[in-house]
Amino acid sequence: MRLEWKLTCAYFIIIALPIVGTGLFINYTTTQSFINQSQLLMKQSLIQKREIINYKIDSIERTSIYITQNPQIIRYLDIPFENNYRSYENYYFTFCPLFESYIMQNQYIYNTILYVENTTFPDAWNGIYHMDRIKENERFRMLLEEDKKMEMWYPIHDSQDSKEKVFSFARKLISFSEMKVIGILEIEI
Repeated sequence: MRLEWKLTCAYFIIIALPIVGTGLFINYTTTQSFINQSQLLMKQSLIQKREIINYKIDSIERTSIYITQNPQIIRYLDIPFENNYRSYENYYFTFCPLFESYIMQNQYIYNTILYVENTTFPDAWNGIYHMDRIKENERFRMLLEEDKKMEMWYPIHDSQDSKEKVFSFARKLISFSEMKVIGILEIEI
């Protein structure tokens, strides 16, 4: 081999080897950086989604507490509903604005249903139903049978009205005067 060729090969190895080594190192560190950044972004995205879900859950539970512990709502659902003008007037001018104001303040609520023990209310009237409808329902049985259980989340099921897939949250309505269950509020999400 000629000397020129040997010098050219040695020069090429001296120059090319560090360049190739540096290129491989940069490629490896860049790839690892992309992988670490994508893992970090996925973790942050999952944490953010978890926080959003927790916020929605807290919001639904807070709204249910506001409704089920409001003395005006409890009193209205506890007294007999007389099928006359005064009872309908009380519904439309007292109960309905109060109840619906809580619902409208929470954008995550799809539908609300009240099941009441008070059978003087018309059944299936503006989202108010008699408790007889759910006494044999498997979803509500555990909530109704356990005295200490006040609330319960239900997995995805068909909505009562539109057959959309929804989650549900149910909370007992307790009469302050008699300390007994007078109904159940179901919130569909």
